[in-house]
Amino acid sequence: MLANVQDWMAALPIGNPLRYRQARLLQTMLLSLLLAIVFFIILSVANAGRTASYSTSVIIFSLMILTIVAGIILLRRGMFSSAVYLVSIGISLDLGVALLITGLLQNQLILFSFAVPMTLAGLLIGRRGLLIITSLIALIVLSTGLLHVFAPTLVGFASNRTTSPVSIVLSFILSAIVLSFLLDRFGSAMHEALHMAQEREQELEHLRVSLESTVAERTASLQEIVNELRTSQQTIQQLSAPIMPVLPGVLVAPLIGSFDNHRAAMLNEHVLQAVDQTRARYVIFDITGITAIDTHVVQL
Repeated sequence: MLANVQDWMAALPIGNPLRYRQARLLQTMLLSLLLAIVFFIILSVANAGRTASYSTSVIIFSLMILTIVAGIILLRRGMFSSAVYLVSIGISLDLGVALLITGLLQNQLILFSFAVPMTLAGLLIGRRGLLIITSLIALIVLSTGLLHVFAPTLVGFASNRTTSPVSIVLSFILSAIVLSFLLDRFGSAMHEALHMAQEREQELEHLRVSLESTVAERTASLQEIVNELRTSQQTIQQLSAPIMPVLPGVLVAPLIGSFDNHRAAMLNEHVLQAVDQTRARYVIFDITGITAIDTHVVQL
């Protein structure tokens, strides 16, 4: 049973590793918050006989449950940003309804609870999301304050002056626990992601240095091969038109294969250099190795 629950919790269709980790943490937080709300509903039912705000609590908790369930559904469909926006806006509106019903002066604890959606937006959807949620909360509080001044009968119509201290303490503890969970778990996830990014950057730097070294070695090796090929080509060219002394003042130049303009020019150069160096008076051209006799060879 536990394994099935863990598999269900892990089956989130989110490819980004950081987003996946944050989505799992958000899902855990929403499920925990859902259980806490169920506990508060049970507590409100138990105190219904002596708590004047029982119907108010039912309305607020019902809105919270709808918001949380909708957020979990979006997470299960891989819509991470949409889930965070929905949960942040939904919690802000739920708290706004609670603030409107109970009144700004009777329930300052709700103002502290507004820190939950603000923190959630700031940690998970960045500056733009934080600006949107903060503006929404400021608008809710400002509207409630204006209603207190200009239409006091519309605000605090279900205020409870006999609220149990236990309910106040439990509400504060719940808000503090949620805030602590957000700051701890999501902050740790971001630190781990930053650490992993730094390690990946170091690995990429080492890989870059290694690749540069490999490229330099390969370039040097290829340059050596090119030099060897050039030397071999020069040797082949020299061997393809050798000039050999056979008697004093007599040279033999065997002609092998076919001749083109380049090879003919090279042969002329080698013959003239050999004649100049050996002071030869005669050069014998051996044409038995020529593959074909044509006008070009005859002119040569």
